Amino acid sequence: MLNLDFSVHVSTITTQTESNGFWSIEFPESLPGEWIVQIRATDSESVTIERVIEYVVAPPEETQVSIVFQWTEPSENDTIGTIYGAILHQFPETCTIKYHPLGTSSSNSIFGVVNTTVGTYTLLLDVSEINNQGDLIGECGLFTSSSESLRVDLPLTPSETDSDNDGIPDLDDDCDSTPPNEPVYGTGCSDSETDSDNDGVMNNLDLCPETPENQVVNADGCSQYQLDSDNDGVSNAVDQCPNTPSGEQVDAAGCSSSQLDTDGDGVSDNLDQCPNTPLGESVDNTGCPLEPEEPVEIPKKILALHGGGETASGLASQQGMQDLVDAMPEFEFVFASTPENNNVWIRDPPGGKGEPTTSPNWADTSISYL
Repeated sequence: MLNLDFSVHVSTITTQTESNGFWSIEFPESLPGEWIVQIRATDSESVTIERVIEYVVAPPEETQVSIVFQWTEPSENDTIGTIYGAILHQFPETCTIKYHPLGTSSSNSIFGVVNTTVGTYTLLLDVSEINNQGDLIGECGLFTSSSESLRVDLPLTPSETDSDNDGIPDLDDDCDSTPPNEPVYGTGCSDSETDSDNDGVMNNLDLCPETPENQVVNADGCSQYQLDSDNDGVSNAVDQCPNTPSGEQVDAAGCSSSQLDTDGDGVSDNLDQCPNTPLGESVDNTGCPLEPEEPVEIPKKILALHGGGETASGLASQQGMQDLVDAMPEFEFVFASTPENNNVWIRDPPGGKGEPTTSPNWADTSISYL
């Protein structure tokens, strides 16, 4: 006996013929499937014949699932109602039953308990938290799945009025002005009237529906702890570098190397080739200390004045003065003369060699030059 891929399923089954020449074998498989069977018969004279057949176990035909239900609304001062009934199928052990509240995600479905022997079920609903309008869904099938869905509007005993026609009597309606066609909770409030996390933004507009208490939120209902404006994986509340460029790795404070300057030298870490520059040192654009400049030596100057009509150039050319200049090479000599007549000065320098001037500020000018 072989599988359809010709691998061996059962190696050999041997039987004897009856006196009338008939024989039978109990097939070892009862679940649906297909196999190849090789039959070999040998008579008393050792003559053998063979035949290959395909053996098929077909799955049973399963009827479409059908559900019936009844509803018992909550008793006075209670919020728990019961859906109960039967789910009809020849394999009740395969059946499930659930209630999907209208206007919510399928993940909010409420599952009932099925008696797999007789196919009855019960399903409990808290109408203070669950919409009393929804779909009752039954699913069954051992080999072939089928389902049935019933749209139900589970009645609740009305008060005298239901001003907003949301199915919740005004006496029990916490929101008696619900906009038309908005699904409501058992409290009579829709998502546009409910603020589950108490952040001041209604559920229908709240993009962050589980904001922790006492956190300030934006118009979308999100606090800084729930936002990450630069998408670096660090929430805005603790992000010390809120504008990290896209794709850059950050530390726990939300800062990338292009936003940090660890040694405080003015060059960001991602460009800094000398990341441990001592504080206060000047650096180049690679973050490395600048080479120290050679000090510029400023020459010392001596102002030589001569009275008695001697010119500045004449004073400079005297042998004694030349000897003094040679003996003091570290000084620059500036020569000038006192007035000769009519308040005319001879200056050298500034302004030229032996040029006359009548400016009474000549001395101050020379001092400034020095």
